[in-house]
Amino acid sequence: MKEIMLMLPDEKEKKAIKTLVRELSPDATIYMPLNEARAYNIALRSSVDVFVLDIDFRARGRGELQAGAMLAQKLRSVEKYYFTPIIYLMDEYDERVNLLNLIQCHGIFKRPYDMDAVRDALRSALEYHTKDSMERKVILQTEGMMEVVAVEDIIWADVSQRKLFISTVDGDFMLPNKSCKELLQELNSEYFVRCRRGTIVNMKYIKKVESSKCRIHLKKGKGVLEIGSAVKKDFLRKVKRRYSNIVVK
Repeated sequence: MKEIMLMLPDEKEKKAIKTLVRELSPDATIYMPLNEARAYNIALRSSVDVFVLDIDFRARGRGELQAGAMLAQKLRSVEKYYFTPIIYLMDEYDERVNLLNLIQCHGIFKRPYDMDAVRDALRSALEYHTKDSMERKVILQTEGMMEVVAVEDIIWADVSQRKLFISTVDGDFMLPNKSCKELLQELNSEYFVRCRRGTIVNMKYIKKVESSKCRIHLKKGKGVLEIGSAVKKDFLRKVKRRYSNIVVK
């Protein structure tokens, strides 16, 4: 599943670009921060695959500095974002284009732009994937055999009667004598969080969280998980920090 960030000041334009993203990648997670600081914090915590920025998105209280350009410069100093596609939308071409070339933008479009051209840029950019720990694979020792599974394909894991049950996009596995704590250490990914004492879930597969009913609805019809009272506060904090739009009361 892709992660896209839109930092655009105009709500109508933001809605239009969001619609394009949904057409091209229906399951994508879309971040829409209101300022450069928030955008940078989200980028550090997540693994954004495509950025769509407005160079004229100005940072409050910073005179003539453009928050969009400042954000791009910061991103290029982070190793995982050295080559991540950046698509820029702007009102006028000027000397700023040279700056955009230096920070390796994936696309530059002068308003009013051709929406089909933006769609093509988004399509090609979405083919890129930011590398992170989710791309690793783990070896799961089941009864009588070993299974090699991609970390990003694991949806949830639950301990019951000293057995660890793991649900993935390709099927389910059972591991004897293994705890969620041990699995979390092996996965080594911030996308996995505890929703109950003996249950962990991959946040990338969460469709909606009903906090009042303590329920987690998963994407792609993968069912519903419960949130335990002992870990509810910490679970909601971690989910809101990364995917604030999926939590409801």
